[in-house]
Amino acid sequence: MCVCVCVCVCVCGEQDQNDVFLNDVWIMCVSDCPPGEFVYEEKDSDGQPLLVTTCPQDRCRWREKMISQTWEEWYAFIDDARAVDLRGVVPLRPAGRAGHSAVLGRAQTEGGGGRPVMTVFGGRSPNCSDYCSDLWSYSILDNSWFMVHGQWEDRDLQQHQLYNYSAYNQRAPDKRHAHAAVVVGDDLFVWGGHTNGSAQACCGQRPCSIAAENEWYKVADDGCPFLSDLWVTSLKGYEPFVDQVARGKHTQQSSTIGAGVSQMAVDGRRLAHAHDGSATHTHTDSQAWWQVDLGAVHTITNVTIYQALDDTRQRLQNFYVLSSPEPFVSDRLQEVLRDPEVWKAHVMYIDESHVAAVVVNQVAQFVRVQLASTDYLSLAEVEVWGFSKVEPWKHLYGMKRWTQLYPHPEALVPAAPRSHTTMNAIGGNKLLIYGGRTRESPYWLTDMYLVHLAEYPEMARDGVRWYRLEARARQPTNSQPLGRESHAAVFTQVCSSGHTEEKEARLGQPPSAVETYPGAIGRTEWCQGQVVIFGGKTEAAIDKQHLAHPHGFLGDLWLYNVSSNVVSRMIYDTDLAHPARRSGHSMVLHHDLIYVYGGNADPKDCEGGSCGDVWAINISGPGSCGVTCSGMRVRPRSLFRLY
Repeated sequence: MCVCVCVCVCVCGEQDQNDVFLNDVWIMCVSDCPPGEFVYEEKDSDGQPLLVTTCPQDRCRWREKMISQTWEEWYAFIDDARAVDLRGVVPLRPAGRAGHSAVLGRAQTEGGGGRPVMTVFGGRSPNCSDYCSDLWSYSILDNSWFMVHGQWEDRDLQQHQLYNYSAYNQRAPDKRHAHAAVVVGDDLFVWGGHTNGSAQACCGQRPCSIAAENEWYKVADDGCPFLSDLWVTSLKGYEPFVDQVARGKHTQQSSTIGAGVSQMAVDGRRLAHAHDGSATHTHTDSQAWWQVDLGAVHTITNVTIYQALDDTRQRLQNFYVLSSPEPFVSDRLQEVLRDPEVWKAHVMYIDESHVAAVVVNQVAQFVRVQLASTDYLSLAEVEVWGFSKVEPWKHLYGMKRWTQLYPHPEALVPAAPRSHTTMNAIGGNKLLIYGGRTRESPYWLTDMYLVHLAEYPEMARDGVRWYRLEARARQPTNSQPLGRESHAAVFTQVCSSGHTEEKEARLGQPPSAVETYPGAIGRTEWCQGQVVIFGGKTEAAIDKQHLAHPHGFLGDLWLYNVSSNVVSRMIYDTDLAHPARRSGHSMVLHHDLIYVYGGNADPKDCEGGSCGDVWAINISGPGSCGVTCSGMRVRPRSLFRLY
């Protein structure tokens, strides 16, 4: 289940009550239900509306953007002519899946603006054999999908791949599902989840050797490892991959002896000899030169020159490395050096490594190595490192650069790898993970960890610092949430609880008689935002009075106040309409309302155990509650059903 929100709620994919993997897209414009059209039944002691009871049914409706496809229909789309673009034939849209993540971001456009996109990563799908590692962008305005990178199987179960990270000595997150993902600024962070295990484990759903032919076999997660790795990539703009851009390109040199042709310097062999023709070799020319035409203008970061492995190596000294966006004007070094379009660097000697590395950082198409004196010129290999021009389309569906952020060696790490957790961005510079499920007892977790974010280079160099938060229970109720998985959580900058605790914890004084309420980041000293947690699943309970009776589904609502480190249970009126207890649902924030969609529930509450309803609750703004929320009991909130 995945949802993103701007002025609309977007839903894509999942698995229905018939175990069918979906890849449809639906949108509900929540801005079609402005707060002014809500009906307020009563007001609190401060004169603020308290209960919201209705929303115009005909305006809060779903609109289908892309219909769902079956597995066979998805394969047919691979061969569709519309799937042929700059990168070759790729699937036109992601395969049906469940357990994936979806976030809302903005991709840079040609004019420098931003295009709203929904980014989908990973999941569990038969088209991925088991778990997926592909990354997709859905352009909301264009109603179009673009594969960013990934692997897939065709109808003959042959593996295909778009972009090969190993070719650039780069890595990307392993295939996974039930992971957590969140956007901070322009960056996507992915943490944890499940990955595939042994063939015998049959993680997820896939044709297994232990199953009958052509039959699906559903298995548990035993043998499917839990993960605790943290990854980040930029959603906004394309970050080029530096590659060897000269290999196999057209080359020339001032003259040639025997088999020492100019092409030998771009054949990929760094260990070469002039005497056997595996390196380039010129005559004793005045200002002998070698050059390569890259075929188009590239951004060149550096040039690495390898000497030939024989007595010719002593000849490579007192030379220039030259680059130019246009062909060089002359063979004479003096004329080339006077050309203002030519970038130049002089190298007098090469050390005992017999390798010269020159930093360039210029835009050029032609690169030349030229002696300043009269001698032979013999080169084993010339590597020109850089990247081609960044085309506008790459910002939307060019290959993403992933960075794995390892824990700082002196910092804590989350106690157990886990899946089905939540991760929220706090204040634009922190990540908060809560709960989840792991393999060891107690299985269902209720711990919180915070990581402070910094710039890429610092985090990649020094590692990230995780901190365990020991949340305090609100007094005098002194209750803490049960351990859970597959819950939903959102962060809001407005605080509807925690005022008293904040005064005591940070200011050391009791609250004054008149206080600003609700609180908001930047407007009230006591508020640094809050995390809203709803539902999930835990161990099933026999006790009929237990929150998790009988199937383990939860429907409780909690607020975690970031600055006071206090967690509070928020009581909503169960005598009014309210959502069924559920797990695997989605929840988003829009203004003061949180929206809850779908999930799994007791079959008696949702047909087939899969819910398709939408609910909203005012969690922090007008219609929420007044200063009495800082007392021992929270006023009931009411949920209202949209669809």
